[in-house]
Amino acid sequence: MSAAANDGDRVSMRARLLTPRTAVVVGVLELLALIAGFTFGGQVGGQLSFSGDVAGGVAVLSFVGVGTVVALRRPDIAMGWIMLAVSGFIALSALGVGYSVFAYRLHHGKVPLGVLGLLFEPLWLPSFVMLMLAVVLFPDGRPPSSRWRWPLRIFGAAAVAWLFATVALVVHVVIAGTVKVESGGDLYQFDHPNGGWTVVGLLTGLVVVFFAVGFVAWLVSQRWQYRRLEGERRVQQKWIISGAVVAGLAMATNLLPYPFSSADNRLTISDRKSVV
Repeated sequence: MSAAANDGDRVSMRARLLTPRTAVVVGVLELLALIAGFTFGGQVGGQLSFSGDVAGGVAVLSFVGVGTVVALRRPDIAMGWIMLAVSGFIALSALGVGYSVFAYRLHHGKVPLGVLGLLFEPLWLPSFVMLMLAVVLFPDGRPPSSRWRWPLRIFGAAAVAWLFATVALVVHVVIAGTVKVESGGDLYQFDHPNGGWTVVGLLTGLVVVFFAVGFVAWLVSQRWQYRRLEGERRVQQKWIISGAVVAGLAMATNLLPYPFSSADNRLTISDRKSVV
């Protein structure tokens, strides 16, 4: 089969999968995941925190709303799906936080599928990756210049390495029966890295630094473009920059500590008989 035929098959399959109906289904599932996360977290009598809950909820609602509308109108371009990926990762992280606390702190690992909560909770980091793609590839899903290609590839490679390392270590902790969940839903090992977890910590820091540097570089480039624009295009660019800054600040609150994680209630739970 020729390369042209293969490309045609891939385009056809993508067109069948990425439809307006898919956008609506994905958006609804993300909202349900967010609600479920808050519901599970509320079972232990926790309070909403600005850094972990309110800002995350606002980010999900914003990105799922805009992403769904864009994907509905133009399912053929990547931007709407990238925005849905941002909100999807945040929603899954919220679900992971709530279910981890519910499964391991409230029920001591006796409820099924607790490992999913542990795997979902750190997905706030991939949301940073997708936000970086959303701002750099806006509006047509393509980088503004070829100079962005290699930085984005390195950024993506670091994120993929983090993902594989994190999944492997979380599964190892579950199999070893050494699960310890803090009040904020984090695994104890994430906040107190040792051994292989040190690598995860370094990769996390690397991805966050890449995000910060790339975001600032994008803002500087947009500022120069903004000065050359006039009329309606200048107003649109102003809203794009403002929206990106607000989204970046909201996402950055995930890096703040939970205000209710004190010495009294950061007791960790470990149970070798936990249900995977």
